[in-house]
Amino acid sequence: MIYQVKILSMALAISMLINCGGSKTEDAVMSLVPIALQGGINTKSYSDPKNSSSNVSQSVSVDDPALYTTTDSPTATTCVNGTKKPGSGFGNTAVNGKIYAEAALSFCSQTDVDRYKSIEIIFSQPMDTRSVEDAFSITSDSGQLPGPSPKGTFTWLSPTRLIFDPYTELNSRETYTIRILGSAMTTDGTPFKEFSGIFTTTHNYEMSHTLKQGNTTIALGSDKDVTFEKTAGNIILNSDFVKPLGAYEEVSSIVFNRLGNIDAKGNPLLSAKSICTSNCNFLGTPINLNSDAELQSEQMKIRDGGNTYYFEIRTKSGKIIRKYISFNYGTINKNPNDLIKNVASGVLDEKQMMKMLERLIEVFTLASLKLMERPL
Repeated sequence: MIYQVKILSMALAISMLINCGGSKTEDAVMSLVPIALQGGINTKSYSDPKNSSSNVSQSVSVDDPALYTTTDSPTATTCVNGTKKPGSGFGNTAVNGKIYAEAALSFCSQTDVDRYKSIEIIFSQPMDTRSVEDAFSITSDSGQLPGPSPKGTFTWLSPTRLIFDPYTELNSRETYTIRILGSAMTTDGTPFKEFSGIFTTTHNYEMSHTLKQGNTTIALGSDKDVTFEKTAGNIILNSDFVKPLGAYEEVSSIVFNRLGNIDAKGNPLLSAKSICTSNCNFLGTPINLNSDAELQSEQMKIRDGGNTYYFEIRTKSGKIIRKYISFNYGTINKNPNDLIKNVASGVLDEKQMMKMLERLIEVFTLASLKLMERPL
């Protein structure tokens, strides 16, 4: 049997000593943890499901750009902190005997650009900023970007370094073109070579998940928690990318892991389930969360109470994306008024928890709260 309950607006955790009829102290220990995990996703932000009432996903880059400096010596040709400057020949282009000022994008890879990253344009000579902004445009495969022209904001770090921030995040796996017309001017009157820079954004890796037990299939991502009865059969996970087109083009590896099964650096332990390490073209589902051979270790197996797993996707450019699923699992106390005996830990839904807290506060304010038959 599968139970769905509305998610709590606030996560509460209470550890108490309760006399449940046992004669030994250890029999009287009960940890009450409300359901506060759901299988939702949000591609714009991340918060740890352990500390959040919503399950969101994370986009983490191990190649995040460092803070920009005002050093203007465009000689490096390697990728440093997510930024690549043009080589020594940059700005030496001659047309009809004249040297022209040039522009270049600083992306290390122009095929897997972070959708939220600022766009940096480097110029070979100091530029007249107003003329550059007037000559600037950005378009995509789907047409113009949303918002008024110029579709973003300009920040000049120096006369040779321009940061452009679009008003909204760029679309998933879409090709963009930045143009700066030849009407742009340098500060000393050197002619400018018309610039056209093309780049493609990374996939957003948004995923959909379903959990099936028996004949019932539950789609995760709603505003409801999901709780599975322990005795009602195995739980089968099916996952897929919402937009499969181009999803695997930049993927180098995929791992399925349980929350917390990581080393000191945050990398999955060897006990995590490896989906692929090269030529990735699938997510490895369906996965039987109860009987899968790679989920039988103590670190990976399904447990009574809250369970959070995630797909860790690593791209060829070094980015790490994690997509989470969460659900509750165990023996269900079908009648909230029944006495819970000899329980070491339990998960309470909203109705049970709120009634318990209401009664707890009432007896506390009346100074009639007792522990082991003794007044507090």
